[in-house]
Amino acid sequence: MAYSQAQQFDVKELVHNHTSLVKKTALHLMGMTGSTVSLDDLIQSGLVGLLEAARRYDGRGLAGFRKFAQLRIRGAMIDQLRAIDGRPRSFREGSRDIRKAIKTLEGRLGRAPREREIAEELGVEIHEYQQMLIEGNISHIVSLEDLVAGSDGVSYQQPSENHEEKGLQGSVLASALGQLSEREQLLLNLYYEYELNMKEVAQVLEVTEARVCQLHRQALMQLKTILQAGKDREV
Repeated sequence: MAYSQAQQFDVKELVHNHTSLVKKTALHLMGMTGSTVSLDDLIQSGLVGLLEAARRYDGRGLAGFRKFAQLRIRGAMIDQLRAIDGRPRSFREGSRDIRKAIKTLEGRLGRAPREREIAEELGVEIHEYQQMLIEGNISHIVSLEDLVAGSDGVSYQQPSENHEEKGLQGSVLASALGQLSEREQLLLNLYYEYELNMKEVAQVLEVTEARVCQLHRQALMQLKTILQAGKDREV
C-alpha cells in the first residue's frame, strides 16, 4: 500500500512540475493550424496527455520524462484537432495532388521544387496553391522524427535509447533537410529545434503567420517526398 501511495505522489509531482509544457505546446499548435478550437480546450486535452504520461512513465529521469510528456501532450492535442477537422474530401484529395506534383517535379528537376513551380504543375494560380496549403495544415501535423519513421501521425513511444539508430535517423533527416531552400531549413529549425511558435517564426522571417503556415506545410511535404524517394532507392 505504501508503494502505491508513493507512486501516486510521484504522478502528482510530475504533473505539477510540467504543466507549463501544456500551454507552451497548445500555443505552438494553434499558431501552426490556425484552428478555431479554443486555447482552453487544447490545454484541457494536453493536461489529459500529461496525466497519462505521468502514469505510464517508467522513471528514467526527469529529462527523459520531459521528452516523453511532450509527445503525449502533443499527441492528445492533435487527436482533438483532427477530431473536429470536418473538411470535405476535396481537401484531402488536394493534399494528395500536391504530394504527387512535388514528387514529379523533384524527379524532373533533381531538387526540391519552388512554390511557383508546384503551382504551375498543379495548373493553379500561386494564391490558389497557397490557400490549399493553409487548408491542409491540421491533417499534416507531424514531427520531423515522424517523417523519418514514415508516419503521418505522432509517435507516442518514448525516444529510442539505441544511439546507433538515433544517429542514423539524424543523418538521414539532415541529408533531406539539406535539399530544401535555406528559408525552409531555417523555418523548420526555428519551429522544431528551438520550439518557437508561428508568430515568433514569422517575426524572424519577416512574413505573416499565414505565410509561415504555408511554407511550413510545403517544407514538410517536400521532406516526406525526399525521404520516401530515398527509401524507394534502397529497395
